[in-house]
Amino acid sequence: MKKGKNIIIWLSSITGILCFIVYVLLDNKAAADSEIKKDLSPVSYAVSAAYATETEVPGASVFRGHIAAKNIVNIFSEGEGKLTSSAILLGRKLSKGEVIGRIDKTIRTAANQINVLGLAKAKTDYETARRNAARFEALLKEDNASYVEVENARLQLSSAEMQLKTYQQQLTISNKEVGQLNVVSPANGIIVEKKSNPGDYISPGTLLGVIAEMDHVLVKVFVPEQLITKIQVGRTVSIRPDVYVNTSLKGKIKTIIPLANEAKAFPVEIEIPNPETTPLMSGMNVSVHFNEDLFSKALTIPRTALLRDVKGNYVYVIDSRKNPLRKTVVPGRDIGTTVEIKEGLKKGDLVISSGQGNIEPGKVLKSYTLN
Repeated sequence: MKKGKNIIIWLSSITGILCFIVYVLLDNKAAADSEIKKDLSPVSYAVSAAYATETEVPGASVFRGHIAAKNIVNIFSEGEGKLTSSAILLGRKLSKGEVIGRIDKTIRTAANQINVLGLAKAKTDYETARRNAARFEALLKEDNASYVEVENARLQLSSAEMQLKTYQQQLTISNKEVGQLNVVSPANGIIVEKKSNPGDYISPGTLLGVIAEMDHVLVKVFVPEQLITKIQVGRTVSIRPDVYVNTSLKGKIKTIIPLANEAKAFPVEIEIPNPETTPLMSGMNVSVHFNEDLFSKALTIPRTALLRDVKGNYVYVIDSRKNPLRKTVVPGRDIGTTVEIKEGLKKGDLVISSGQGNIEPGKVLKSYTLN
């Protein structure tokens, strides 16, 4: 009996000790949880922010170009002989059809006289061959000539006829050449190269000089890939020559060449009249101002708002509950202290422009200051 009583006392003691241990452990856990909860309480922070805005971009539609001649035309000789006189002078302004040189007529006259004499002889030879052929045809019918003699007479007649036609054609050409002793300008323009002098012996196809057509000129400019689809042939642009500070000229896009250079820019040619009061010369530098509504607006944010890591370019956008959300964006041009955003944002989005380093789990955005 006494032994059973001791066992009960021992078990009660053990139970009490265990309860005490559990109590201590639970108390310690509550204290630890309190400390953890205290450590995990939200840490507030403040940032600077700015709205994504649509900005007018000064100069965004302006590109550098240069003046070029509308056409380059070669002056070729059409005849043969000595160039007795020439007005092919560098810088001279010419009109189409204007006489600018003369060829000595001696060779042409001699060639024409040879053709005159050759044609006279060819006519005589043809008449003789025609009579012979007729005579042998008649003798053959009387059995007084052989077939071989008749065939030879026919061949001689055919040869004489061909010779007659040749001299007739040559005389037609030489008669025309005798009257074409003048060298005339093939186009309106200015002589930019001189390739001949009086006294030179020239033949058909000899290059005598080069004319640049300058009544209208071309402006050559390169337009970047991202903008080339926004311009069209026939649209009007403004041209401002560097040399004429206060002059603005109007031109039309003539050609868009679909072959980009290494910088991914496409050649564009613009035709403009060449004014007499402010004459344009090939090689002059100009600014090309496309229509302002083409490229002048861009969605921009402060440059400090744009971040980059191994995943790409991104920004933090503040939502309606003041939560910073990461958004991937595609940047464009640097514009002053701002940067263009081509994709990923819309007008009015609120982006964090400074203080992004405070964005961590467990931290709460308390406030922001607009830039």
